[in-house]
Amino acid sequence: ACQKAVDYGLAGVFCADYEVPIVKEVLAGSDLYTGAGVAFPMGTSTIPGKVADVAELVRLGATSIDYV
Repeated sequence: ACQKAVDYGLAGVFCADYEVPIVKEVLAGSDLYTGAGVAFPMGTSTIPGKVADVAELVRLGATSIDYV
């Protein structure tokens, strides 16, 4: 999926949180962002929980984050 995103000139790739380091590595050298979601799909996490999840995703290398 990552190589297809590069080939088709997409803006980035969204993935599961545990895949962020892998996607970041595969996309290295491209202009594509690595994105992940927080509290998806239900959005039932607390605000402090979401903040902690965002911090962890940034630490892992995500450059775009969507949350529910």
